[in-house]
Amino acid sequence: MRTKKRALIVGIFVFGLLFSIACTEQSEYNSNTSSYTTSNEKQDVPPANDESDNEGNKSLLNSRPDDTSPPTNTSPPVSTLPSVTTPPPATAPAPQTPTVTSVTVAPGTASVQRGNTRQFTATVVGTNNPATTVTWTVSGGGSGTSISANGLLTIGVNETATTLTVRATSTVNSARSGTATVTVTVPPPVQTQPNAMEAEVLRLVNIERENEGLAPLQWNAQLGGLARAHSMDMYTRNFMAHTCPSGITMRDRFNNAGIRWSRIAENVAGGHTSAQQVVTAWMNSPEHRANILNPYLTYIGVGFYNNRWTQKFVTLM
Repeated sequence: MRTKKRALIVGIFVFGLLFSIACTEQSEYNSNTSSYTTSNEKQDVPPANDESDNEGNKSLLNSRPDDTSPPTNTSPPVSTLPSVTTPPPATAPAPQTPTVTSVTVAPGTASVQRGNTRQFTATVVGTNNPATTVTWTVSGGGSGTSISANGLLTIGVNETATTLTVRATSTVNSARSGTATVTVTVPPPVQTQPNAMEAEVLRLVNIERENEGLAPLQWNAQLGGLARAHSMDMYTRNFMAHTCPSGITMRDRFNNAGIRWSRIAENVAGGHTSAQQVVTAWMNSPEHRANILNPYLTYIGVGFYNNRWTQKFVTLM
């Protein structure tokens, strides 16, 4: 009986020892798998052959401090922007210096009477758009003769020189200039009586006035001098007009001569070879006929030079 009791006690002791060892081994297993807990909550231990958990365990193992393998880079790839090259600032071309190659004056030669004017122009040629401005000068003349900043030459009434030089000098390069030669002419002397051609014109004009019942025109020596001077100017500069190329008008000629007038008129013609031809031509023109038959005009001067004809009419104050 005692033997049976002793055997039962030994059996209980051995069972309790085996149970204690089994509990200890289970606790160590949970610790190694990071699933150990001291709470009463249920822990789900995945089966050993689960592929997804094996991958998770591999990640955990790879992140352990004692793992000597290099860490796996799980960051997304960084995009690399292409490099941008900024070109250097454009360099402005060096400014080109304007140059003047020539200066030309027109007209190159001219004849101008004392007391008259003449317009000159300058042409500047060069590279890189040089300024076309020039400085005008006149040499060889006396007092009263001058040239303006825009090239208008004025010959003094008492000028004694017979030849002048007009010069235009570039303002860009003073070494470049052009010149013109001017011949100074003297107005014909005032005659007290008209020459044969002029006297015949006076006679024919007064016949026309008499036919209209008008008083005859009186000869005026000063008007005759102005008329001859204008006829000579028209021939010399080859024009036919009341205003000369330099801009002097009929009114200017009267005023420059110092004539005090209340009414003036002028007829001009060219190419006619006789007094009868030119008077007939004037009478066939309404404007010229009106001047010849104007009852308010009292004095006349006639100028003839190389088939250039001028009539000047005036009523004196």
